[in-house]
Amino acid sequence: MNKRSFNYTWVLDKVQAEQERGITIDIALWKFETTKYYCTVIDAPGHRDFIKNMITGTSQDDCAVLIIDSTTGGFEAGISKDGETREHALLAFTLDVKQMICCCNKMDATTPKYWKARYDEIVEEVSSCLKKVRHNQVKVSFVPIFGFEGDNLIERRTNLNLYKGPNLLKALYNISEPKRPSDKPLRVYVGFNVKNVAVEDLKRGFVASNSKDDPAREAANFTSQVIIMNHPGQIANGGQCLPDVCVIGHYHINRSHRGCEASTTLRLNAKPFFVLVKHA
Repeated sequence: MNKRSFNYTWVLDKVQAEQERGITIDIALWKFETTKYYCTVIDAPGHRDFIKNMITGTSQDDCAVLIIDSTTGGFEAGISKDGETREHALLAFTLDVKQMICCCNKMDATTPKYWKARYDEIVEEVSSCLKKVRHNQVKVSFVPIFGFEGDNLIERRTNLNLYKGPNLLKALYNISEPKRPSDKPLRVYVGFNVKNVAVEDLKRGFVASNSKDDPAREAANFTSQVIIMNHPGQIANGGQCLPDVCVIGHYHINRSHRGCEASTTLRLNAKPFFVLVKHA
């Protein structure tokens, strides 16, 4: 594809279609071990044509690593209203990822190279964007890197003396290990190998659980958080919406019409006539 940097993408992108197009299409799992953690990398596609696969991968994350193009024009396109950098950050928040490492990649391509002012500009712009989508509730760190040469990935090099913080590996060390709900009943969506069960017996929306300890049952109702990612204007009280209710993995459960009562995150008890949806 006449891009030398794509040599490394072939390490992760094994499918022929991915190698021919130079983009990640499906998620892939890769493991590595550090002195502190045993890590699983979920390589998720960034292209919007495969956003469903990205959602499936991101929904399983303890920490998101957001790769930011630091080049002139590349960063501005990614952080724009319809940019993929902005969209990926919003999706991570929507999927309840509480930790994020923002890697400012291609720092060798800034003018001049490894320009601190460019790094500071990216940090300011991305931080402002994340606050608008409530990432102020999320632990976020920024790491400048030059991925092709490995600068600041596992060791510091003189090229990036502008930066005094941890490299990417040490940033991973600083991730807070989430508390697992081990005291809760077992609930696993059916996305793994099951022995002695016929394929025709499994349906979309099935959840695996322990039949002897509070097994999964049908729910008459549930409480959910709804995040509106993109809407052309205001949503009026009593307006009709069509929810497509899914568990992680996008197994279809139910589809129904419900009245929509407008609410506000600023005043939980208020019941306004409408809410105005603005772009982050």
